[in-house]
Amino acid sequence: MGHFLRGLALVFGDARLRAFAWKPLLQAGALFAALLVMGGFLLVPWIAAWLEGLGFASVLAGLLGFGVFAAVWIWLGGTLYVALAGVLSSFLWDRLSDEIEVRAGSTLVRKKLPVSLIVRDTVSRACFSAAIAMLALLFGWWCVPVAVLLVGWLGLLDYTSCAFLKRGLAFGAQFGRVFRCRGWAGFALVCGIVSLVPLVNLLLLPAMVAGGALMVASTDPEALR
Repeated sequence: MGHFLRGLALVFGDARLRAFAWKPLLQAGALFAALLVMGGFLLVPWIAAWLEGLGFASVLAGLLGFGVFAAVWIWLGGTLYVALAGVLSSFLWDRLSDEIEVRAGSTLVRKKLPVSLIVRDTVSRACFSAAIAMLALLFGWWCVPVAVLLVGWLGLLDYTSCAFLKRGLAFGAQFGRVFRCRGWAGFALVCGIVSLVPLVNLLLLPAMVAGGALMVASTDPEALR
């Protein structure tokens, strides 16, 4: 909890950090909008055709198809956006993570990682995120605490990814070491709760990335070896 609050204070209190916070949000938003348009082109006609097969008139089926797509997207949109920003964390949030560590007093120099490792990290993270997001959405219908724990676990990995990559540790190596960080349980709980609140989850993404960087930076380096 403390790491998140300190990250929140830094991101919103330091004007020099704002560009590193809002630029990734806009980049993720552009990708999200592209997915929205592509999904509309692919799914609305399919839903409309299915409704026509049930006996609905063509025009009504088209309107209903668009309505169904819009309703599903509103329900899934916030979760998808957060998942997308998390999956791409190693590309979008690395500068913010670095700047936060500098303010935390870290002098660790970022390791030069091969592109192949970063690609493998992103693919592995995407598969894991997709699985956890689907489980979270499923449990969200009838057991919110389980959804909070699942999304918190995902956030714990996503929002510390830049800090771990800086230390040469990709997703596989990060998976176990993240639980050695001081305060990981409270941070994961906060991430789980915040990530399930629409709009708030988008606005506080930079604070969660900052909190993750602070948490890793404050952990004894020997514990992460």
